[in-house]
Amino acid sequence: MMLGTPESIIMEQVNAMMYFAVILGIVSVIAVAVVIYLVVNSSTKLIANVAFTLKGIGDGDLTKRLSLEQKNAIGDMARYFDLTLTKISKMVGSTQKTTEWMFGVFILIPFLFSYQELKRPFLM
Repeated sequence: MMLGTPESIIMEQVNAMMYFAVILGIVSVIAVAVVIYLVVNSSTKLIANVAFTLKGIGDGDLTKRLSLEQKNAIGDMARYFDLTLTKISKMVGSTQKTTEWMFGVFILIPFLFSYQELKRPFLM
């Protein structure tokens, strides 16, 4: 003589819990896949933007900036890279001004000294 719950009722509850676990697992896998897709897609767009800007800089356009506002390692890298480009641009501008000044001096030398004065050694 068996006392207790019939086997069919127990199996119904086991099957219901198994279906719930399977559905919960499938929903969890789909949710994780969506999150991974969004993170990877966001990172890929960010890297593509950085690559496009760096290509312009590599082509000689020192006015381009990465201008990323993210508060992570990539954002820090972009800010430091922009700062470096600003310093390089200032150095190039300073070099260009110095070159123009030197060229101006070179052009003025014949007007300041006659040919005879240039042949004679300078007195110190």
